[in-house]
Amino acid sequence: MGKRKYLDAAYDIYFNAVSSSAGSRFELALWSAWGNGALVIDGGLSAIPGFDEVPDSLERAKCVVNLFIQPMISIWYHNWETQELHSVEEMFEAREIAFGNVQTFLGMHSSDMLSIHFILDAELTYRLNDLRKSSFYYIGMFHQRYRECIKGARIVEWDKLKVPIETWKDFLNRCDKNRYEALDANSSVATFALIGAAGARMFKEFKRIKG
Repeated sequence: MGKRKYLDAAYDIYFNAVSSSAGSRFELALWSAWGNGALVIDGGLSAIPGFDEVPDSLERAKCVVNLFIQPMISIWYHNWETQELHSVEEMFEAREIAFGNVQTFLGMHSSDMLSIHFILDAELTYRLNDLRKSSFYYIGMFHQRYRECIKGARIVEWDKLKVPIETWKDFLNRCDKNRYEALDANSSVATFALIGAAGARMFKEFKRIKG
């Protein structure tokens, strides 16, 4: 088997669970669309310096797939919130269910990971609410989380991180200096553009599958 064997296996686990768990055409379309968006991120990141490693175990691969689905969920619910008025409680519950479902599909059960994805979601949503704001902070967080999944070691003190991030120094102060690796500006721009393209594919796949 090739270098991607664990990633391919993790995607198979996800999509098989989606197929067997969906109770409606809407659920099948939605959950499949998130996974298809993640595949776009996966395929594009392999060409971006800083994202060129592959997981060496199934558990680490599940962590990576879960991470790639996170921005898809954030983009989906950001779009939902711009179309309809929802309470803070409704928005939180929708994300909590979504992130929890993805973990279940992947055979994962981690409250710590759920908390990290809420932090990433808050940062990305803040940027999506005003695209004039820099995406650099979210991509920096996304990159370090990717490296945590690949290495199986904690880099960021997520429980002490306040979002939205005000300065890059604030974020660096919560990183393990011995494990932190910077992502260059060009790679950051390319990664955010890739996530946007993945979001567009997600909406397209949702419409196609839902019919």
